[in-house]
Amino acid sequence: LKLQLQNNFIIMYVEVSIPIALFKTFTYIVPPNFRKQIFPGQSVFIPFNKKIINGFIVEIKSKNKYKGKILEINDINNNSFIIADELWKTLSWISKYYICPIGTVLNKTIAYQHKKDYRIPLIQNIKITQKGRNALEFINYKVQKKILLELNKVTNSINIKELKSISSSYLQVCKKLEKSEYILLKSKPNISGLLKKNIQPNIKLVLSTEQDRVYRKLINSFKKYPLKPTLLSGIPASGKTIVYTRIIESYLKNKKQIIILVPEVSLIQKTFHELNTCFNNMVGMWHNKLSQSEKNYMLQRIRSNDLPIIVSTRSGIFMPFNRLGLIIVDEEQENSYKQDLNMPYYHAKDVALMRAKFSKSSILLVSSTPSLETYYNVKINKYEHFDLKETYLKKQFPEIKLVNMSLQKGILSKILINSIENSLAKKEQIILLQNKKGFAGSGIEKI
Repeated sequence: LKLQLQNNFIIMYVEVSIPIALFKTFTYIVPPNFRKQIFPGQSVFIPFNKKIINGFIVEIKSKNKYKGKILEINDINNNSFIIADELWKTLSWISKYYICPIGTVLNKTIAYQHKKDYRIPLIQNIKITQKGRNALEFINYKVQKKILLELNKVTNSINIKELKSISSSYLQVCKKLEKSEYILLKSKPNISGLLKKNIQPNIKLVLSTEQDRVYRKLINSFKKYPLKPTLLSGIPASGKTIVYTRIIESYLKNKKQIIILVPEVSLIQKTFHELNTCFNNMVGMWHNKLSQSEKNYMLQRIRSNDLPIIVSTRSGIFMPFNRLGLIIVDEEQENSYKQDLNMPYYHAKDVALMRAKFSKSSILLVSSTPSLETYYNVKINKYEHFDLKETYLKKQFPEIKLVNMSLQKGILSKILINSIENSLAKKEQIILLQNKKGFAGSGIEKI
């Protein structure tokens, strides 16, 4: 940066955005002790309207046109992620394309930048050592002996809280026992919910002939056209997830990070479980139903470059990855990818396409019933397309008959009436699904 020398002092300015519905930023002076630590996207604490509030640095500059009084930044959040250039371009694109103030965009998409730490509750497990077992013969302290006797009953470690019933001062006693090397204490993150299932055996995927054919074509296509969006379609139960899991494998070998988007929170568990059986302890998740400790756990692992795969709803497209290599949008035709309740009103699939473009990553759209715009882009050769034509386990689908009701009389077709009568004769039950509420204009709707 070119810095301006005024009155024998080097002055550095930053434009800071706050979450208000105005298309403007506010200028602040950077104190000398913060100059080497700031970057675009960083969370800062600023004086605003007689309060200290959070904001985001959106620009660093050496000159300033504002002639009024300029205040200094109060503090910076050193825990903020360094935002990759491609993610910053994506966020700027959202602000411009969807006509939304940059402060609102940043506050809704990368709010994790405001976190000052990633505290995770810990579970302490305790286990007796061989030295502790030997000490049972001569130890004189009553409470210490009780704890050692209790631990000697079990072979594995137990939660330290299980010793509460022995003494109210069990924690202090355990510290003394640990100092004497009579016990072994180990702490691990207390992660509740879905994440505690994050221990699965590694399973080697076996592709069918059809899946292997499509997989090889996809890999060759990504090598030949790495930046061209690709559609993976196929009949239901054809094993599209298995195919893209193998593709993920190839990106992991190249030390790349992967974002997998699914349209609803309810689908995350299934996808997370399937991927976790193949990539043990390498898969995380992100959605608004996670507890705060689970979110902290995810962010902590991303910061330590220990979590290369994220399964998420639309908000996961804003994860602070710096080696992004592949984005997968599963069930790409779903309308739930569109954020329409609060600003910014964005479509996660379009944002994914733009982030893939800025990051020079590959993007794979997956669907059994592609959206109209995706289908059109395939037709004009803007997207590559690969199709799975067989079910993975050779399942038999029910027979589907199309009946021309213009040739039928009454509300029910003859074939439906016959099928109902046959089912009733066999003491079976029938469910009729109708595609509309109410009736047609004539008062009669044919089925």
